[in-house]
Amino acid sequence: MLSIEIKAVKRTDLGKTATKALRKEGWVPCALYGKGQATHFAVESKQIAKAIYTPEVFLISLDFGDEKVKALLSQTDFHPIHESLLHADFVRVYEDRPVEVSLPVKLVGTSPGVLMGGKLVQKLRKITVKGIYTDMPQHLNVDISGLRLGRSLKTGDLSFDKLEITMVKNIPVASVEVTRALRQEAVAAAKGKK
Repeated sequence: MLSIEIKAVKRTDLGKTATKALRKEGWVPCALYGKGQATHFAVESKQIAKAIYTPEVFLISLDFGDEKVKALLSQTDFHPIHESLLHADFVRVYEDRPVEVSLPVKLVGTSPGVLMGGKLVQKLRKITVKGIYTDMPQHLNVDISGLRLGRSLKTGDLSFDKLEITMVKNIPVASVEVTRALRQEAVAAAKGKK
């Protein structure tokens, strides 16, 4: 898993006026959750942008000056019109406690369905898994070498070392769809046999 460090400043004034003033100065109000407690802090919007505007998942080291805390970004709220970041939530990670994370999917292998002329469609970009953060890969490799024409690979068909998939088991991850050209060839072949 990639990691970055973000400088954070703890907040004591949590009111609306203070929050608006923070945002106006280019800071994002944030909260860190873990072991039943919450820490309120702020980070510069340009520092947190590299962890948000990417499909990658980062282990974030929040540097509060007197301590560094390892965390994962769990939720973000954006302004409905300006699309600027309004708030970010982080969850603290521990060496001995599993954490739930949505990791990007990378399709690997060659599908026999694609070799027959089918179209590979990736239906799911991220899969939510649970495990110790040190066991989390940068992305989840999903092997499509057994995926035939007209078939789908679902979350229930997958398994990953030291990770538990926490999503519903019947969600399609990838499928090989029959193309219009293949359908036309089949129809032409059927007419030719008559």
